[in-house]
Amino acid sequence: MKLHIPNYYTLRTEGITQSLLVKYMRCPRSFLIAVNGYQEKSRMTAQTGSLGRALLQAYRDGKSWERRLANYEFETWTPAKEREIMRSVMKAIIPAYIEYWSKYHTPWKSIKAEKLFDVRIGQYRLRGKRDGVFKTYLGRTGILETKFKSQIGAKTIENLNDTLSIDYQSLFYVLATYLETQKYPAGVIYDVVRYPARTKGDVAPAELFKKLTKAIEKDPDNYFYRWQTPFKAKEIEAFRLETIQKLDEIDGRSVWYRNECACLTPFRCPYIRFCITGRPEGLKSGSLFSELEDDEET
Repeated sequence: MKLHIPNYYTLRTEGITQSLLVKYMRCPRSFLIAVNGYQEKSRMTAQTGSLGRALLQAYRDGKSWERRLANYEFETWTPAKEREIMRSVMKAIIPAYIEYWSKYHTPWKSIKAEKLFDVRIGQYRLRGKRDGVFKTYLGRTGILETKFKSQIGAKTIENLNDTLSIDYQSLFYVLATYLETQKYPAGVIYDVVRYPARTKGDVAPAELFKKLTKAIEKDPDNYFYRWQTPFKAKEIEAFRLETIQKLDEIDGRSVWYRNECACLTPFRCPYIRFCITGRPEGLKSGSLFSELEDDEET
């Protein structure tokens, strides 16, 4: 199947998100496949994170996270057992998260959860959804990003300590906030929640809930982490210029080559079978910017 950029798509009209730009940087061919409407199916790890963020959004908006959980729509191909596992995990984690952080002083005066942005950088359109935007007690704007991770060991913590200042998503959202407000943001609070890796054997969801609840009660510090990362004005400006360079490159590209160095890594490219066979095996068709769609309960 030979693909071309769809007639409707340009960086000026439809724009680009952080995740779509990351696809381009990893492999121009994966960007081309994505803008033609083919997306990878969400794995359980990705769906767990999406579910957790949706529940915390409800909580931060003053709504019932329990009701949000009851009404949450999983991907249609998600097995019933996996849905129940994710529900049980969240029933244990969310109340513990709320209780844990209620003991600490929050660095924000007010917060708005899941805030969409749509800004211009030169002639191009940047789009996205931040997990949270907050105001500090000094009136500055900051960004909250919540991540759900199954593994948070000493090495993960070391890597985060070393790399958060160059985390691409954080920089992208900081830049968008600057373009939106014309003021340099206070920085990013990187909020990490640990959840259990894929359970071994056939553990019943109710039993998983009990085990996880006891584990969190015993060692809550092993489940909830926060890092606060400031970004200097010169760092944001450098990233702005680099982003324009990348967008100019995409805008002028006519050959969408495959980056063979990114095809076979420990994390298999979701588009590899498409590249090999020309058929969208294992992919789904859908909205290019489905990540920006409002999934609130009605």
